[in-house]
Amino acid sequence: MDENGKYIGIMDIKPAIEIAIERGYDLVMISESATPPVCRIIDFSKFKFDEKKKMKEAQHKQTTIKVKELRMRPGIDEHDYKVKLEKAKSFLTYGKDGKQTKSPLSNKKNKVKFMVRLFGREMAHAERGMAVLNKFIEDLSEIGTVEQNPIQEGRIISMIISPKKTEGKGNAKT
Repeated sequence: MDENGKYIGIMDIKPAIEIAIERGYDLVMISESATPPVCRIIDFSKFKFDEKKKMKEAQHKQTTIKVKELRMRPGIDEHDYKVKLEKAKSFLTYGKDGKQTKSPLSNKKNKVKFMVRLFGREMAHAERGMAVLNKFIEDLSEIGTVEQNPIQEGRIISMIISPKKTEGKGNAKT
């Protein structure tokens, strides 16, 4: 026993169970694969509660990334292009649904998949679709990086842009 009343070292299971019952706690096996197995005398319900709490905190700190799709045609009008551009900017900067929130869960940023669909005679002029996607790359270069360059798969030309990595609080430049 150490100065805090904790048992350190190897102990048979029967005395350990008796001590746990005497104190009103549970004997919990922590590591079954260790030789000898490691057990602790703890309040199991409190232990489970703390584990659940740690899992929730870890979930809040996680960032989940979704891929949002923006579809268009190669002959997109200037106003429609600007609307799609603003939508893409909001997805890349704010994430989730493109709305700015002060929620602790607002660290969810999205990747944006741009798709240009070619119909009929537009197939002969695929370079117009590529030009539209290259214009998006140019306009979003400040806030996003190209994850997948524009590629043509049948009638669809697609590319993916992801948000630029931002430096954390501890990595601030001086």
